[in-house]
Amino acid sequence: MKNKLKEQLKTNKGITLIALVITIIVLLILAGVTIATLTGDNGILTKAQNAKEKNAQKTVEEQINLAVQASRINEGLVIDKDILEQELTNNGIEITKSENDELPWTVKKDGYVYTISENGEVKEKEGLVITAGDIEILKGATEEKKVRAQILSGETGTIKWESTGNITLSEAGENEVTVKVNSNANAGETATVTAKVEGKTYQDSINVKIVAKVTGVTAEKIEVSIGDKSKIGKITAVPENAESVEVTSYVSQDITKATVDEKTGEVTGVQEGETTVTINAKGKLSGTVVTGTCSVKVTKLNHSEVVVPTITAAGNLANNDNIKEVREGNIPIPEGYNYIKGDKIGGAVITDAASGEEKVGNEFVWVPVDTLNNMAVVTSGTDANGNTNYRGVLYDWNTDTTGNTQYEWSADSTSYYREPANLSSSTEGDEANSSKIEGWSSTLYQEEYNKMIKSVSQYGGFYVGRYEMSLNSETKNAESKYGATSANASDTDTNQWYGLYNRAKTYAPEKNSDNTENASQKVVSSMIWGSQYDAMLKWMKGNKINTTSSSPTDLSIGTTSKNTTRVTGGANNGQTVSKDKLSNIYDLLGNSLEWTQEANNTSYRVIRGGYYNSSIAPSYRSYDCPTDTLSYDGSRFTLYIK
Repeated sequence: MKNKLKEQLKTNKGITLIALVITIIVLLILAGVTIATLTGDNGILTKAQNAKEKNAQKTVEEQINLAVQASRINEGLVIDKDILEQELTNNGIEITKSENDELPWTVKKDGYVYTISENGEVKEKEGLVITAGDIEILKGATEEKKVRAQILSGETGTIKWESTGNITLSEAGENEVTVKVNSNANAGETATVTAKVEGKTYQDSINVKIVAKVTGVTAEKIEVSIGDKSKIGKITAVPENAESVEVTSYVSQDITKATVDEKTGEVTGVQEGETTVTINAKGKLSGTVVTGTCSVKVTKLNHSEVVVPTITAAGNLANNDNIKEVREGNIPIPEGYNYIKGDKIGGAVITDAASGEEKVGNEFVWVPVDTLNNMAVVTSGTDANGNTNYRGVLYDWNTDTTGNTQYEWSADSTSYYREPANLSSSTEGDEANSSKIEGWSSTLYQEEYNKMIKSVSQYGGFYVGRYEMSLNSETKNAESKYGATSANASDTDTNQWYGLYNRAKTYAPEKNSDNTENASQKVVSSMIWGSQYDAMLKWMKGNKINTTSSSPTDLSIGTTSKNTTRVTGGANNGQTVSKDKLSNIYDLLGNSLEWTQEANNTSYRVIRGGYYNSSIAPSYRSYDCPTDTLSYDGSRFTLYIK
């Protein structure tokens, strides 16, 4: 019996040791796999580091693109270099300019190097960069210019220099050459200096322009209304192919007609009539002092402040219980609202304040839609209410600043900007978050959009909140009031896109709490649609307002600037009144970004305009996941007449 027990114990001990050895071997294999997974070129840690660096680079790139967008003026066709420089500097981005300050510029931050072209295109520089911009040299000058190149991080090699044109290069030091113009060169001739990394494809070039001594300057005629402001545009040096100039001062020849800022050239209209502004300048190379003039025409009318009369309504506007009156320009005033001021061009303002006074109640501005197909088009079928199905017409302002290029659209695609649309993402989509919207269904947005478009078709437009959405301190219902704190996606009562969407409806709900129609309401409120936002921009553009600029000229206040506060209609930078106003609508340039109902891809809702911390054109599009809770994401709501 004892021997049998000993044999059993021996057997058990052997099995345990084998199992232990196998376990250790398995653990060692797992450890090796884990280490290999974490490290190496394809390891998790390496990938994480690469992702971090890529994200940092994309952040820099986005900052540069936003700066370019903010600097676009004259319907986005021209880049204001002063604004561009300021925006880049504010974001800590280093700038290398050409000697004439003209684009392209080389910009750098955190080791990432990009170029900004004349048309605003942003491109990454790789391998090598010349640390100077394009240069000018006076015809017949003996002056020499030094040019230096730098091999970018991660690359090595020897720099070789080449040139074309009527210039001579000579070595001046490590990675540096001296440029000298040949004696027989003429004004207007150009040459090129190129740096290359020996044995590699990397290279960079700058232009050398031979220029004549400046003899004068010119500027295009400007037009400004009384009380408005307009900046003198591009200064052109004379003769052709002259050197670049530096403006030293601006002087108005008749301050009773118009005044001018001595340093910036910003003209303010004083009295109807015409005058001139003298431009004093000097050549950047020669130092020659020259003068020129800019003609200024001052006009009288301020569309934003006029009061238009009531007219006899006709057609779709006649005999309607939901309309109190119709103002000149076919502007319908809903029951329960009072007209304040403004016309079809300058922005007609209404209020729900019984007194009819400005800055008392909720205020809205009429956006006319003269051609419905420019805002929405019929798709197919009808909804559960028997209304025709429509889709929004959306415009690519970033590619075409004229606002005439529509985004592509496909009924079965999720890759386009589109509305009405559900988000299909399993995490960020509407079905996954359906509990956040009372009564949500897959057809909800389509039905709501159809009702809105039906109203726009009948009345010829809609009302947009004069101010960004805020909340009543007691009821938490949506408001469009002056001097209120803007609601945002981080607030408890407006959490995420869904919270903002829900609150937008509370100002003028279509239905009662028991889901019956709210018969007392003459209007219906909702978060602004993307097509409504674009319709607003196209109306402004038709009235000569450049909404693709971060500081457009408004009909009433002249040059605008963003609201740097979180208060609706808030003034900034010591102003007594807000400069963030376009056609009587506030805060499109600043305050908060404005979430819309427009969709992008499977998991994003589109955001428009600028915010308090960055100068961005109202037309600018971006997007966030609807579950994001960013404090600078707000919204604006609209009204349509029932």
